[in-house]
Amino acid sequence: MIRFIYLGLFFSLLVSFSSFGQSIAQLEKRNGFRDARLGASIKTFRNLVFTESEGNTKYYRRKTDVLKMKGVTFADITYAFYKDKLSHIFITINGVENSRNFVSLLESLYGEGERLYPWVESFDNVLEWNGENITLTYGEIASTKESVIHYYSLSTNF
Repeated sequence: MIRFIYLGLFFSLLVSFSSFGQSIAQLEKRNGFRDARLGASIKTFRNLVFTESEGNTKYYRRKTDVLKMKGVTFADITYAFYKDKLSHIFITINGVENSRNFVSLLESLYGEGERLYPWVESFDNVLEWNGENITLTYGEIASTKESVIHYYSLSTNF
């Protein structure tokens, strides 16, 4: 009987680890947000509006972006191109409830994120999902009641 309990626990752990891996694999497969893929050439994007530059990185918004997804409203989506390749995607969301709804969506897609910096008072909640080529972070900013979602490529040697 005890042997079956141990086997059951072992297989439960095995299933939970494999589903975690599949979730991160899904993040790797998507490699970005919606139709924006990290590493893509700026030439593949339409309706970009330049906002600023910093060294070899230029920041844009798209006039055609829909600022709503599955009931969550976005305040802003910004795309950063390093040497004309998409290297970062920043999404800003206003409101704690709105932000947490998006976290639920991220967790349904990629599994539970790793909680970071629980001791930092300026953030209520920081989560991170790490793949081999992409990292996704979610951070709530307590003072402004907004959150920033950041997709970024781990290979900037485009």
